Amino acid sequence: MVDWGDQMRYNIVSIADIHWGAMDPDEMYNNLQYFLDFIKMRGDIDMVVICGDYFDYRLTLNSKAALKALRWFDELYNTCINSGVKRLRMIRGTKEHDNDQLEAIHPRETGEFFKKFYITTTEETLPGLNCIYCPDETINLHEYEKLYMDQMMSIHDIGFFHGNFDIKLPKLVINQNLESEIPSIIYFKDYWSKFINGPMIAGHWHVFTDSDPLIYIGSYDRWIFGEEEDKGFLFTQYNTEDHSYYWKHIVNPFARRYESIIIDNSLCVSPDDFANLHNDILDLKKSDPEMKIRVVYQITVDNEESLVNFNEFKNVILSMKNLKIDVKDFVKKRNKEKQKERVAISSGRYSYILNNPYDIKQNIHEFLLRERNIDIPVETIDSIIGKYIPK
Repeated sequence: MVDWGDQMRYNIVSIADIHWGAMDPDEMYNNLQYFLDFIKMRGDIDMVVICGDYFDYRLTLNSKAALKALRWFDELYNTCINSGVKRLRMIRGTKEHDNDQLEAIHPRETGEFFKKFYITTTEETLPGLNCIYCPDETINLHEYEKLYMDQMMSIHDIGFFHGNFDIKLPKLVINQNLESEIPSIIYFKDYWSKFINGPMIAGHWHVFTDSDPLIYIGSYDRWIFGEEEDKGFLFTQYNTEDHSYYWKHIVNPFARRYESIIIDNSLCVSPDDFANLHNDILDLKKSDPEMKIRVVYQITVDNEESLVNFNEFKNVILSMKNLKIDVKDFVKKRNKEKQKERVAISSGRYSYILNNPYDIKQNIHEFLLRERNIDIPVETIDSIIGKYIPK
Protein backbone atom coordinates (compact mmCIF):
# COMPACT_ATOMS: atom_id res chain seq x y z
CA MET A 1 0.00 0.00 0.00
CA VAL A 2 1.17 3.50 -0.83
CA ASP A 3 -0.12 6.10 1.66
CA TRP A 4 -0.10 9.66 0.35
CA GLY A 5 -1.98 11.53 3.04
CA ASP A 6 -5.67 10.79 2.58
CA GLN A 7 -4.99 8.86 -0.63
CA MET A 8 -4.26 5.14 -0.36
CA ARG A 9 -3.18 3.04 -3.28
CA TYR A 10 -3.50 -0.68 -2.83
CA ASN A 11 -1.49 -3.17 -4.86
CA ILE A 12 -3.46 -6.32 -5.69
CA VAL A 13 -2.48 -9.51 -7.48
CA SER A 14 -5.18 -11.80 -8.91
CA ILE A 15 -4.90 -15.27 -10.40
CA ALA A 16 -7.61 -17.56 -11.79
CA ASP A 17 -8.26 -20.95 -13.37
CA ILE A 18 -5.21 -22.79 -12.10
CA HIS A 19 -7.05 -26.11 -12.56
CA TRP A 20 -4.95 -28.52 -10.53
CA GLY A 21 -5.30 -31.89 -12.26
CA ALA A 22 -5.53 -30.55 -15.81
CA MET A 23 -1.82 -31.03 -16.55
CA ASP A 24 1.23 -32.68 -15.04
CA PRO A 25 1.27 -31.63 -11.34
CA ASP A 26 5.06 -31.30 -11.17
CA GLU A 27 5.13 -29.04 -14.22
CA MET A 28 2.26 -26.92 -12.91
CA TYR A 29 3.87 -26.67 -9.47
CA ASN A 30 7.18 -25.53 -10.95
CA ASN A 31 5.51 -23.00 -13.26
CA LEU A 32 3.53 -21.50 -10.38
CA GLN A 33 6.75 -20.58 -8.56
CA TYR A 34 6.95 -17.58 -10.89
CA PHE A 35 3.77 -16.24 -9.29
CA LEU A 36 5.27 -16.58 -5.82
CA ASP A 37 8.51 -14.98 -6.97
CA PHE A 38 6.56 -11.99 -8.29
CA ILE A 39 5.00 -11.42 -4.85
CA LYS A 40 8.40 -11.75 -3.15
CA MET A 41 10.16 -9.51 -5.67
CA ARG A 42 7.57 -6.73 -5.44
CA GLY A 43 7.45 -6.75 -1.67
CA ASP A 44 4.57 -4.24 -1.71
CA ILE A 45 1.55 -6.41 -2.51
CA ASP A 46 -1.38 -5.72 -0.18
CA MET A 47 -3.83 -8.36 -1.33
CA VAL A 48 -3.88 -11.63 -3.30
CA VAL A 49 -7.10 -13.06 -4.79
CA ILE A 50 -7.70 -16.48 -6.37
CA CYS A 51 -10.72 -16.03 -8.68
CA GLY A 52 -12.03 -19.59 -8.86
CA ASP A 53 -11.32 -22.99 -10.41
CA TYR A 54 -8.35 -23.81 -8.25
CA PHE A 55 -9.08 -27.46 -9.07
CA ASP A 56 -9.97 -29.04 -12.42
CA TYR A 57 -12.09 -31.94 -11.16
CA ARG A 58 -12.69 -33.95 -8.00
CA LEU A 59 -9.27 -35.27 -6.99
CA THR A 60 -8.48 -38.14 -4.68
CA LEU A 61 -6.73 -36.80 -1.61
CA ASN A 62 -3.61 -38.94 -2.05
CA SER A 63 -3.16 -38.13 -5.76
CA LYS A 64 -0.09 -36.19 -6.79
CA ALA A 65 -2.26 -33.35 -8.13
CA ALA A 66 -4.09 -32.97 -4.81
CA LEU A 67 -0.91 -33.13 -2.75
CA LYS A 68 0.82 -30.58 -4.97
CA ALA A 69 -2.24 -28.30 -4.89
CA LEU A 70 -2.30 -28.28 -1.08
CA ARG A 71 1.46 -27.90 -0.84
CA TRP A 72 1.52 -24.98 -3.26
CA PHE A 73 -1.27 -23.20 -1.40
CA ASP A 74 0.74 -23.52 1.82
CA GLU A 75 3.67 -21.95 0.00
CA LEU A 76 1.45 -19.15 -1.28
CA TYR A 77 0.11 -18.57 2.23
CA ASN A 78 3.59 -18.41 3.74
CA THR A 79 4.87 -16.21 0.91
CA CYS A 80 2.07 -13.74 1.55
CA ILE A 81 2.75 -13.67 5.28
CA ASN A 82 6.50 -13.22 4.82
CA SER A 83 6.09 -10.60 2.07
CA GLY A 84 3.76 -8.32 4.01
CA VAL A 85 0.57 -9.18 2.13
CA LYS A 86 -2.36 -8.15 4.32
CA ARG A 87 -5.23 -10.16 2.80
CA LEU A 88 -5.56 -13.47 0.95
CA ARG A 89 -8.92 -14.22 -0.62
CA MET A 90 -10.30 -17.18 -2.58
CA ILE A 91 -13.66 -17.57 -4.34
CA ARG A 92 -15.23 -20.82 -5.44
CA GLY A 93 -15.27 -21.49 -9.17
CA THR A 94 -17.44 -23.71 -11.34
CA LYS A 95 -19.05 -26.56 -9.40
CA GLU A 96 -17.82 -29.20 -11.86
CA HIS A 97 -14.24 -28.08 -11.24
CA ASP A 98 -13.85 -26.94 -7.65
CA ASN A 99 -16.67 -29.18 -6.40
CA ASP A 100 -16.43 -28.76 -2.62
CA GLN A 101 -12.69 -29.29 -2.50
CA LEU A 102 -11.86 -25.84 -1.17
CA GLU A 103 -12.85 -27.32 2.18
CA ALA A 104 -9.54 -29.21 2.09
CA ILE A 105 -7.66 -25.90 2.25
CA HIS A 106 -7.32 -25.11 5.95
CA PRO A 107 -4.24 -23.05 6.68
CA ARG A 108 -3.64 -21.76 10.16
CA GLU A 109 -6.05 -18.91 10.69
CA THR A 110 -4.73 -15.42 11.33
CA GLY A 111 -7.86 -13.39 11.95
CA GLU A 112 -8.99 -11.53 8.86
CA PHE A 113 -6.00 -12.53 6.77
CA PHE A 114 -7.51 -15.46 4.81
CA LYS A 115 -11.10 -16.05 3.69
CA LYS A 116 -12.90 -18.30 1.20
CA PHE A 117 -16.16 -17.20 -0.40
CA TYR A 118 -18.87 -19.64 -1.48
CA ILE A 119 -21.68 -17.10 -1.86
CA THR A 120 -21.77 -13.50 -3.03
CA THR A 121 -20.25 -11.43 -0.23
CA THR A 122 -19.33 -7.80 0.34
CA GLU A 123 -16.71 -6.62 2.79
CA GLU A 124 -14.32 -3.80 3.54
CA THR A 125 -11.33 -5.98 2.78
CA LEU A 126 -8.81 -3.27 3.63
CA PRO A 127 -9.35 0.21 5.13
CA GLY A 128 -11.35 2.19 2.57
CA LEU A 129 -11.37 -0.69 0.07
CA ASN A 130 -14.87 -2.15 -0.33
CA CYS A 131 -14.98 -5.32 -2.42
CA ILE A 132 -17.66 -7.67 -3.64
CA TYR A 133 -16.82 -11.34 -4.20
CA CYS A 134 -19.08 -13.28 -6.59
CA PRO A 135 -18.39 -17.02 -6.89
CA ASP A 136 -20.07 -19.20 -9.49
CA GLU A 137 -23.38 -20.10 -7.83
CA THR A 138 -25.73 -22.78 -9.21
CA ILE A 139 -28.96 -20.82 -8.94
CA ASN A 140 -30.95 -19.03 -11.62
CA LEU A 141 -30.77 -15.30 -12.19
CA HIS A 142 -34.13 -14.55 -10.54
CA GLU A 143 -33.13 -16.35 -7.34
CA TYR A 144 -29.77 -14.61 -7.41
CA GLU A 145 -31.36 -11.17 -7.59
CA LYS A 146 -33.72 -11.98 -4.70
CA LEU A 147 -30.85 -13.13 -2.50
CA TYR A 148 -28.30 -10.46 -3.32
CA MET A 149 -30.10 -7.34 -4.51
CA ASP A 150 -28.83 -5.32 -1.54
CA GLN A 151 -25.23 -6.36 -2.21
CA MET A 152 -25.61 -5.80 -5.96
CA MET A 153 -26.87 -2.24 -5.52
CA SER A 154 -24.23 -1.19 -2.99
CA ILE A 155 -21.26 0.80 -4.20
CA HIS A 156 -18.01 -1.18 -4.35
CA ASP A 157 -14.44 -0.33 -5.23
CA ILE A 158 -13.52 -3.63 -6.90
CA GLY A 159 -15.49 -6.72 -7.91
CA PHE A 160 -14.04 -10.22 -8.08
CA PHE A 161 -16.07 -12.75 -10.09
CA HIS A 162 -16.08 -16.27 -11.42
CA GLY A 163 -18.51 -17.03 -14.22
CA ASN A 164 -20.04 -15.74 -17.43
CA PHE A 165 -20.46 -12.09 -18.30
CA ASP A 166 -22.87 -11.24 -21.09
CA ILE A 167 -20.10 -10.00 -23.40
CA LYS A 168 -18.84 -13.57 -23.71
CA LEU A 169 -22.12 -15.21 -24.71
CA PRO A 170 -24.36 -15.22 -27.81
CA LYS A 171 -27.62 -13.33 -27.40
CA LEU A 172 -29.58 -16.55 -27.92
CA VAL A 173 -27.93 -18.15 -24.88
CA ILE A 174 -28.54 -15.04 -22.79
CA ASN A 175 -32.22 -14.92 -23.77
CA GLN A 176 -32.69 -18.62 -23.00
CA ASN A 177 -31.13 -18.10 -19.59
CA LEU A 178 -33.38 -15.12 -18.81
CA GLU A 179 -36.52 -16.94 -19.90
CA SER A 180 -35.85 -20.20 -18.09
CA GLU A 181 -34.99 -21.54 -14.67
CA ILE A 182 -31.49 -22.67 -15.70
CA PRO A 183 -29.35 -22.74 -12.51
CA SER A 184 -26.59 -20.59 -13.96
CA ILE A 185 -25.74 -16.94 -13.39
CA ILE A 186 -24.96 -14.47 -16.15
CA TYR A 187 -23.41 -11.20 -15.01
CA PHE A 188 -24.21 -8.10 -17.06
CA LYS A 189 -21.22 -5.84 -17.52
CA ASP A 190 -23.10 -2.56 -18.00
CA TYR A 191 -25.26 -3.21 -14.94
CA TRP A 192 -22.43 -4.12 -12.58
CA SER A 193 -20.22 -1.27 -13.76
CA LYS A 194 -22.78 1.18 -12.32
CA PHE A 195 -22.06 -0.08 -8.82
CA ILE A 196 -18.32 -0.79 -9.04
CA ASN A 197 -16.00 2.21 -9.14
CA GLY A 198 -12.93 0.27 -10.18
CA PRO A 199 -12.20 -2.87 -12.18
CA MET A 200 -14.30 -6.03 -12.38
CA ILE A 201 -11.77 -8.85 -12.23
CA ALA A 202 -13.03 -12.26 -13.35
CA GLY A 203 -12.10 -15.88 -13.78
CA HIS A 204 -13.77 -18.64 -15.83
CA TRP A 205 -12.77 -17.78 -19.41
CA HIS A 206 -9.25 -19.04 -20.02
CA VAL A 207 -8.22 -16.45 -22.61
CA PHE A 208 -7.15 -13.08 -21.19
CA THR A 209 -9.80 -10.50 -22.13
CA ASP A 210 -9.49 -6.73 -21.82
CA SER A 211 -12.97 -5.22 -21.80
CA ASP A 212 -12.11 -2.55 -19.24
CA PRO A 213 -13.53 -2.15 -16.63
CA LEU A 214 -14.15 -5.89 -17.02
CA ILE A 215 -10.96 -7.96 -17.18
CA TYR A 216 -10.89 -11.73 -17.55
CA ILE A 217 -7.54 -12.82 -16.11
CA GLY A 218 -7.37 -15.99 -18.20
CA SER A 219 -5.79 -19.21 -17.01
CA TYR A 220 -2.28 -19.15 -15.56
CA ASP A 221 -1.03 -22.00 -17.74
CA ARG A 222 -1.95 -23.79 -20.95
CA TRP A 223 -2.95 -27.43 -21.41
CA ILE A 224 -5.07 -27.48 -24.58
CA PHE A 225 -4.84 -26.28 -28.17
CA GLY A 226 -6.71 -23.19 -29.25
CA GLU A 227 -5.42 -20.99 -26.42
CA GLU A 228 -2.16 -19.79 -27.90
CA GLU A 229 -2.64 -16.32 -26.38
CA ASP A 230 -0.44 -15.21 -23.46
CA LYS A 231 -1.14 -16.81 -20.08
CA GLY A 232 -0.51 -15.26 -16.69
CA PHE A 233 -2.06 -13.22 -13.88
CA LEU A 234 -3.15 -9.65 -13.11
CA PHE A 235 -1.48 -6.85 -11.16
CA THR A 236 -3.80 -3.99 -10.16
CA GLN A 237 -3.22 -0.74 -8.32
CA TYR A 238 -6.30 1.03 -6.95
CA ASN A 239 -6.62 4.51 -5.47
CA THR A 240 -9.36 4.66 -2.82
CA GLU A 241 -9.55 8.45 -2.96
CA ASP A 242 -10.29 9.17 -6.61
CA HIS A 243 -11.11 5.55 -7.68
CA SER A 244 -8.45 5.61 -10.39
CA TYR A 245 -6.73 2.35 -11.12
CA TYR A 246 -3.97 0.80 -13.16
CA TRP A 247 -3.67 -2.80 -14.20
CA LYS A 248 -1.24 -4.98 -16.13
CA HIS A 249 -1.48 -8.55 -17.34
CA ILE A 250 1.71 -10.26 -16.18
CA VAL A 251 2.71 -12.95 -18.68
CA ASN A 252 3.74 -16.35 -17.39
CA PRO A 253 6.91 -17.04 -19.42
CA PHE A 254 6.93 -20.69 -18.38
CA ALA A 255 3.46 -21.59 -19.68
CA ARG A 256 3.49 -24.76 -21.74
CA ARG A 257 3.60 -23.91 -25.43
CA TYR A 258 0.94 -25.12 -27.85
CA GLU A 259 1.06 -24.31 -31.56
CA SER A 260 -1.61 -24.99 -34.18
CA ILE A 261 -0.58 -25.10 -37.84
CA ILE A 262 -3.59 -24.89 -40.13
CA ILE A 263 -3.13 -25.89 -43.77
CA ASP A 264 -5.64 -25.78 -46.62
CA ASN A 265 -5.64 -28.48 -49.29
CA SER A 266 -6.22 -25.86 -51.97
CA LEU A 267 -2.94 -24.14 -51.04
CA CYS A 268 -0.73 -26.92 -49.71
CA VAL A 269 -0.58 -29.31 -52.68
CA SER A 270 2.84 -30.30 -54.00
CA PRO A 271 5.60 -32.36 -52.35
CA ASP A 272 7.60 -29.12 -52.00
CA ASP A 273 4.72 -27.52 -50.08
CA PHE A 274 4.71 -30.34 -47.56
CA ALA A 275 8.53 -30.40 -47.38
CA ASN A 276 8.47 -26.72 -46.38
CA LEU A 277 5.83 -27.49 -43.78
CA HIS A 278 7.99 -30.29 -42.40
CA ASN A 279 10.93 -27.89 -42.05
CA ASP A 280 8.73 -25.38 -40.22
CA ILE A 281 7.75 -28.06 -37.70
CA LEU A 282 11.40 -29.03 -37.18
CA ASP A 283 12.27 -25.38 -36.51
CA LEU A 284 9.51 -25.15 -33.90
CA LYS A 285 10.75 -28.33 -32.24
CA LYS A 286 14.28 -26.93 -32.09
CA SER A 287 13.04 -23.80 -30.35
CA ASP A 288 11.20 -25.86 -27.72
CA PRO A 289 11.45 -29.69 -27.76
CA GLU A 290 8.51 -29.96 -25.33
CA MET A 291 6.17 -27.82 -27.43
CA LYS A 292 2.83 -29.40 -28.31
CA ILE A 293 2.11 -29.08 -32.04
CA ARG A 294 -1.16 -29.71 -33.85
CA VAL A 295 -1.36 -29.88 -37.65
CA VAL A 296 -4.88 -29.23 -38.93
CA TYR A 297 -5.38 -30.36 -42.53
CA GLN A 298 -8.48 -28.69 -43.95
CA ILE A 299 -10.14 -30.22 -47.00
CA THR A 300 -12.00 -27.35 -48.64
CA VAL A 301 -11.93 -28.57 -52.27
CA ASP A 302 -11.60 -31.88 -54.10
CA ASN A 303 -7.85 -32.23 -54.59
CA GLU A 304 -6.45 -35.72 -55.01
CA GLU A 305 -2.83 -34.55 -55.43
CA SER A 306 -2.84 -32.71 -52.12
CA LEU A 307 -4.39 -35.68 -50.31
CA VAL A 308 -1.77 -38.13 -51.65
CA ASN A 309 1.10 -35.86 -50.61
CA PHE A 310 -0.50 -35.15 -47.23
CA ASN A 311 -0.69 -38.88 -46.47
CA GLU A 312 3.00 -39.27 -47.27
CA PHE A 313 3.82 -36.24 -45.10
CA LYS A 314 1.70 -37.68 -42.27
CA ASN A 315 3.64 -40.95 -42.31
CA VAL A 316 6.88 -39.00 -41.91
CA ILE A 317 5.85 -36.86 -38.92
CA LEU A 318 3.61 -39.25 -36.98
CA SER A 319 6.53 -40.51 -34.89
CA MET A 320 7.38 -37.02 -33.62
CA LYS A 321 6.90 -36.42 -29.90
CA ASN A 322 4.03 -34.16 -28.77
CA LEU A 323 2.53 -33.87 -32.24
CA LYS A 324 -1.02 -34.61 -33.34
CA ILE A 325 -2.82 -34.40 -36.66
CA ASP A 326 -6.44 -33.40 -37.20
CA VAL A 327 -8.30 -33.63 -40.49
CA LYS A 328 -11.30 -31.40 -41.08
CA ASP A 329 -13.17 -32.45 -44.21
CA PHE A 330 -15.36 -29.49 -45.09
CA VAL A 331 -16.21 -31.02 -48.48
CA LYS A 332 -17.74 -34.07 -46.80
CA LYS A 333 -19.49 -31.80 -44.31
CA ARG A 334 -21.01 -29.71 -47.10
CA ASN A 335 -22.14 -32.83 -48.95
CA LYS A 336 -23.78 -34.17 -45.79
CA GLU A 337 -25.58 -30.88 -45.26
CA LYS A 338 -26.79 -30.92 -48.86
CA GLN A 339 -28.00 -34.49 -48.44
CA LYS A 340 -29.86 -33.49 -45.28
CA GLU A 341 -31.48 -30.66 -47.19
CA ARG A 342 -32.53 -33.02 -49.97
CA VAL A 343 -33.97 -35.46 -47.44
CA ALA A 344 -35.78 -32.65 -45.68
CA ILE A 345 -37.23 -31.41 -48.95
CA SER A 346 -38.25 -34.93 -49.96
CA SER A 347 -39.75 -35.55 -46.54
CA GLY A 348 -41.83 -32.41 -46.87
CA ARG A 349 -42.75 -33.13 -50.46
CA TYR A 350 -43.92 -36.66 -49.71
CA SER A 351 -45.10 -36.13 -46.15
CA TYR A 352 -48.58 -37.36 -47.11
CA ILE A 353 -47.05 -40.77 -47.86
CA LEU A 354 -44.88 -40.85 -44.74
CA ASN A 355 -47.79 -39.84 -42.53
CA ASN A 356 -50.12 -42.48 -43.92
CA PRO A 357 -48.01 -45.23 -45.54
CA TYR A 358 -50.73 -47.94 -45.53
CA ASP A 359 -53.37 -46.10 -47.54
CA ILE A 360 -51.95 -47.10 -50.92
CA LYS A 361 -54.80 -45.98 -53.16
CA GLN A 362 -55.07 -42.56 -51.49
CA ASN A 363 -51.30 -42.05 -51.79
CA ILE A 364 -51.37 -42.99 -55.50
CA HIS A 365 -54.20 -40.52 -56.00
CA GLU A 366 -52.24 -37.74 -54.24
CA PHE A 367 -49.02 -38.56 -56.09
CA LEU A 368 -50.61 -38.44 -59.56
CA LEU A 369 -52.44 -35.25 -58.71
CA ARG A 370 -49.39 -33.44 -57.31
CA GLU A 371 -46.67 -34.76 -59.59
CA ARG A 372 -48.52 -35.27 -62.88
CA ASN A 373 -51.60 -33.10 -62.46
CA ILE A 374 -53.79 -36.13 -63.19
CA ASP A 375 -56.94 -36.48 -61.13
CA ILE A 376 -57.97 -40.13 -61.02
CA PRO A 377 -60.73 -40.93 -58.53
CA VAL A 378 -59.74 -43.12 -55.60
CA GLU A 379 -62.47 -45.58 -56.57
CA THR A 380 -60.91 -46.06 -60.03
CA ILE A 381 -57.48 -46.65 -58.51
CA ASP A 382 -59.02 -49.10 -56.09
CA SER A 383 -60.66 -51.07 -58.89
CA ILE A 384 -57.35 -51.29 -60.80
CA ILE A 385 -55.01 -52.29 -57.98
CA GLY A 386 -57.67 -54.50 -56.41
CA LYS A 387 -56.97 -57.04 -59.14
CA TYR A 388 -53.41 -57.44 -57.84
CA ILE A 389 -53.63 -56.63 -54.14
CA PRO A 390 -56.00 -58.79 -52.14
CA LYS A 391 -58.32 -56.95 -49.79
